Amino acid sequence: MAGATVSPAWSQAESREFSQAAGDVINKTMQFAEEEKFEAAVEELRALIERTDLQTFERATIYQMIGQYSYELGR
Repeated sequence: MAGATVSPAWSQAESREFSQAAGDVINKTMQFAEEEKFEAAVEELRALIERTDLQTFERATIYQMIGQYSYELGR
């Protein structure tokens, strides 16, 4: 495969870490989940997903968490 190039699915310049603001909300929602307050966790995450400054990694993780907590609520 000489000459073949691989292009990453995500920009290497984009971090796979949460920003401080998003991380604070994620930690809060994880605490809600530990207390089985899944509705509160989903509400916080839905508010967070509306932000326009989220990285692709953050957005994907948030959607995954919304799905997990919605499942716990029987949705």
